[in-house]
Amino acid sequence: MMITMGSTTRDAFAVDADAVPARVRTVVVVPDEERADVENRIEDALRGDDRWSVTRFDVGAIRDDEHALAARLAQVAGD
Repeated sequence: MMITMGSTTRDAFAVDADAVPARVRTVVVVPDEERADVENRIEDALRGDDRWSVTRFDVGAIRDDEHALAARLAQVAGD
């Protein structure tokens, strides 16, 4: 079960509550020159919250089932 937790004009995230431990997946649309900074800010925010612990933080490509979402986020961010 994926629970959408929130979104802004340039990102969306969800929690997979069926996974043990739970998994958070974030899709972010940013210019290439901002990517590393945004990745660091996301990881710092997750690791800096005492409500959970981060066991692994990975950065990867957009999955096939996320392309439509990424396209919508890119369109909104470009407006």
